[in-house]
Amino acid sequence: MCVLLIFIFLLISLFPRLVQARWSFTPRIFAEQQYDDNIFVTETDEQDDFATVIGPGISFGYESPTALVELEYQYRRFFYYDFTDLDYDDHLGTLEARKDFPPMFSAGVRNRFTRSEDPIELPGGQEFERASIREGERNTYTRNIVEPEVTFRFDKESSLMLGYRNRILRNNADDEADQDEHAGNALLTYRLNIHNEVQLYYEHLDVEYDQTDPPQLPRDFKADVTRGRYTYYFSPRTSVFAEYRYVNKDLDQENPDFFDYEVHNPRVGFSRDLYEKLNLTVSGGYAARKADDRDDEEIFTGRLDFSGEYKSLNATVYGERGFYD
Repeated sequence: MCVLLIFIFLLISLFPRLVQARWSFTPRIFAEQQYDDNIFVTETDEQDDFATVIGPGISFGYESPTALVELEYQYRRFFYYDFTDLDYDDHLGTLEARKDFPPMFSAGVRNRFTRSEDPIELPGGQEFERASIREGERNTYTRNIVEPEVTFRFDKESSLMLGYRNRILRNNADDEADQDEHAGNALLTYRLNIHNEVQLYYEHLDVEYDQTDPPQLPRDFKADVTRGRYTYYFSPRTSVFAEYRYVNKDLDQENPDFFDYEVHNPRVGFSRDLYEKLNLTVSGGYAARKADDRDDEEIFTGRLDFSGEYKSLNATVYGERGFYD
């Protein structure tokens, strides 16, 4: 967070208009309804539940045609219908700053901070054949993610984005491993003409876990994510796309509770801007996961994203089916 504050200070110093700018302040109420068909993330005896999420939030911001500074805080309280012992609260903070240097370059940084006690949030390789991911004593943890990036624009709708992500996870419980993640990524977007666009994405992750008490077997790993997408625009508001995603995870050392795997996931989708600030995107596909010393798994995947904005109200309906990574 200190590095980000220094970044903001330099941003303001370099661009004096920020100092005289009028900063916005927006209080808000957040409400969400969730449904999970496998609340404990188990291979057998799956159980479902609904959850209501509600909480207040605030945001401070500055925005101009070439600069953005935004600071947000959100408190959330989760209420489960059947498994009421799973109720918990968390705190989310985000800080984003961006500066454009027309016509070809922009730079920015995002920081996301979380304090929570829901173990489903803990990142890492998939674990199978244990009683539950949500049962047992709760562990309060903090997670901070910093993501600087730079973007080079070839023209109005073609660009190359280079980014880096540092994720730091710290647990209060001695038997939960702290985590450090470093990831570098690149996204190339090339618009051939008004109808055709191609995107290529690549990311490499290097994830390390600290030792726990009592000690556990190492589960450090490296992973590569590759994605290619072709989009055809019938109009500026309507498009269809075909996408192929490949994920490869490789443990540094053997661990019976975790495993190496690769996932192949082709999908097709449709997107439509129904109104100026109302969008519907649906996609479906097929995913196959091949894991060492385990049976191959196959599943049909799907995703729905219906979002809109009207005056001070933002609403989203979202659903997804696929592997839990």
